[in-house]
Amino acid sequence: MNVNKLFFLFLLSASTGIYAQKPIDYVNMMIGTTGAHPTEYGGVAPTVSEPFGMTQWCAATRINGISKTMYHYN
Repeated sequence: MNVNKLFFLFLLSASTGIYAQKPIDYVNMMIGTTGAHPTEYGGVAPTVSEPFGMTQWCAATRINGISKTMYHYN
């Protein structure tokens, strides 16, 4: 019985520090918003909408033009 308690406490203590970081910490929302050169654009805008929403909201950080996205993160 004592061995079972020790084994249970070992498993409990070993599993508490596994998720020190949350999975959201590994997500970079700005990937794809810029290119390697100032004239290159990633073409991805980090927008906010409901699932399957008809409209998407995004902060416009520069004037739109041909081949330019409205959002630029550097």
